[in-house]
Amino acid sequence: MRLGFAAGGAAAVGVAAAVVLAITTLSGIDRWFFDRRLDHATRSLAAGDARAAARVLLPVVAERPGDPVTHYYLGLAYIRSGLPSVAIGQLSEAARLEPRDARMRGALGEALLDDGRVDEALAQLREAVRLRPASADVRVLLGLALCRAGDAAGMKQELHAAARMAAGEPLGELARQLSESGQRVCVAGHR
Repeated sequence: MRLGFAAGGAAAVGVAAAVVLAITTLSGIDRWFFDRRLDHATRSLAAGDARAAARVLLPVVAERPGDPVTHYYLGLAYIRSGLPSVAIGQLSEAARLEPRDARMRGALGEALLDDGRVDEALAQLREAVRLRPASADVRVLLGLALCRAGDAAGMKQELHAAARMAAGEPLGELARQLSESGQRVCVAGHR
């Protein structure tokens, strides 16, 4: 009798192990499919096809509403599509889910700035710089936001920092040029 029980128990463990293996395998396939769609979306963004990226990401965000990365990339797709007010919702959710991620804060700041919400953009961009001080691209955005807020000296300081951080790179050259010409534009625009 005990032998039958032991054999039955082993069979049950075998079935349970098979079920666990099947679930793990399916989850791996699901994760692979998810990663494949995310990869496709990021490649579309890099190629300049933000609308294609958004089409791919919409169902992914619906399937994984707690994943900050998908909200982040969908927000970027909306920014690049010229829809900053729509991007703000996705990027706000990404920043809520990952409050210590400077990329998400920076992108949210960019969307807010594009939407004309300068004070909110400044808050997000300053937080992004606090979280990752060596981020030249966020410092450029912060410089532009400071210009819009009428702070020419703050703009120049941020753009100089970005130019130093990205010296020898196109972003560094852009920051240098903006710093030189931008101060005149910034001051003239707020008289």
